[in-house]
Amino acid sequence: MTAAVFFGCAFIAFGPALALYIFTIATDSLRIIFLIAGAFFWLVSLLFSSLVWFVARAITDSRDGPIQKYLLIFGVLVSVFIQELFRFAYYRLLKKANEGLKSVNPGETAPSMQLLAYVSGLGFGIMSGVFSFVNTLSDSLGPGTVGIHGDSPQFFLNSDLHKSSLWNKSGVSIYNHGAHGHLGILCCWRQLPNPETLPALPRQGLSSLQPALQI
Repeated sequence: MTAAVFFGCAFIAFGPALALYIFTIATDSLRIIFLIAGAFFWLVSLLFSSLVWFVARAITDSRDGPIQKYLLIFGVLVSVFIQELFRFAYYRLLKKANEGLKSVNPGETAPSMQLLAYVSGLGFGIMSGVFSFVNTLSDSLGPGTVGIHGDSPQFFLNSDLHKSSLWNKSGVSIYNHGAHGHLGILCCWRQLPNPETLPALPRQGLSSLQPALQI
């Protein structure tokens, strides 16, 4: 029973991403490389966000509730900016790699930046989803079965798995067209989903919002 719950929840969470991978990426080795590289960049951004969170927790009083509330808000905002910084760094890497492919094989058509943005964004989203769901999936293996309350409490985390592709494609479009004035709009838009989780702080404590820092 627990194995069935595990595989059912895993395919519900990662089924759409798996389908995108099989039908649009798995047939091209170059796309697989860029997918893995995108997942790696997300891991590095998470590492730096975790370091900032660790240092901030170390220099503040962990018993002070109000300070911890604002510390979580600070952690969410900083983690978003760090992730966007690494997204831009990966964009620069993609652009150089694309130019290198054109110079090495001038007779072949190099993949478009929009395609590379989609592939790398899916890598971002898959790795984010793995970190968001791994504990829940581990608990579903047993003993017993995790209770089902009619709807998934992980809806927003599941949506983030595919939202990363949207952020990546939007950012690359802005960079390619030189519309740097829209970067502020993109950053503000990127922040919108995160404050939705902040009102739950007094009721649910720190542990309930740890996944939000990973988005």
